[in-house]
Amino acid sequence: MVQALGGDPEALLLEAGIKLTSLRNEETLVSWNRLSRAIELAASRLGRDTFGLEWAFNMPPPFAGAGPVMLIALQSQTVAEWIEKVFRYWSLHTNAHRLQLIENPLLFPHAHEGAPRAAVRRPAPDPQQKLVAIRFDCDPLVPPGRQIMEYMLGGAVDIIRAIAGPDDALLVAVRFQHMAPLDLRYHNEAFRCRLDFGADHHELVIDRRMLDLPIAIPRETLSTLFGGFLQYQKQRIQSYDQSITTTVGLAIPNLFGTGFCTLEFISEALGVSAKKLQRLLAQENTAFSEIYNRVRRDIACRILAETDVTFDRIAGLLDYASAVAFANAFRRWYGVSPRAFRKRAREAPSQAVTSSPVWWRAVNDPVHRELQRRR
Repeated sequence: MVQALGGDPEALLLEAGIKLTSLRNEETLVSWNRLSRAIELAASRLGRDTFGLEWAFNMPPPFAGAGPVMLIALQSQTVAEWIEKVFRYWSLHTNAHRLQLIENPLLFPHAHEGAPRAAVRRPAPDPQQKLVAIRFDCDPLVPPGRQIMEYMLGGAVDIIRAIAGPDDALLVAVRFQHMAPLDLRYHNEAFRCRLDFGADHHELVIDRRMLDLPIAIPRETLSTLFGGFLQYQKQRIQSYDQSITTTVGLAIPNLFGTGFCTLEFISEALGVSAKKLQRLLAQENTAFSEIYNRVRRDIACRILAETDVTFDRIAGLLDYASAVAFANAFRRWYGVSPRAFRKRAREAPSQAVTSSPVWWRAVNDPVHRELQRRR
């Protein structure tokens, strides 16, 4: 989107303090504050006051930025069940804010003095209407920027409309903590509901009846969407080798935490049977379990070396039942604990941990040689 508007996305990311490797490694964890700064910079440099909102509502198909969140719908019978699972998934993937479901929110409390307010697009809801708020509970000491929160709430509305159906009457209001921009035309066109600014929280207010609705997207459509998502991923790789091994390896990181990181689902998304996918992998001298564990190892090593993410959170990100289960698996792989590995990675030269996708050899050469011997 930045390129389409005549900007330089790489320069903006670097100015915001985000490594360019984040563009190629989608499992990389990025600082929330730096991402917020990047979006604010984009809006300012491009003269696009609605940049965050436009980005949310112009996400390339098939929901390229929300694939796993959409796939969780496959395991859900109702919107309420989907929301509950998304909250758990979200808690593992970010600590920037906490999602909460608030019963009977105060929809129209007094706004902060002098707070601008958007025009009401339709009549106020019935006072007897039962409401629920999906609240983005942010750190009050480090309030998020306007652009990133409009992106987050815009994306949430777009996905909810896909999951629950297009009934606008069930989306009652969108509420922002920041003040209203001067021009609200794009906001009104995108949200099509009441907009409140200067509110106490960032949140979506919905009719409680929405929670009981069945998922509006059939399983076949969602698996097709993921197949399209895989095609999108393959096109982004400059040296894609057309192998089934690489294709499966691309799919796995995007399925952690969804309940669908399985041979059966990936084969369905690729349009082949599970048995045929097993045969194709065997022809390349590998198996699904080997690729699955390799991807887990790669991501675990990268997160341990590049971030301070807790072991509990890493375990959740990689679909382990607990931090203990993750630590035991890590010891089997490398003969050291995650804590010891992180310490060694921090002591290693920076080039050793960035120049190669298997940089941990420089961190733990003896273990790597032992793994090679076993193979």
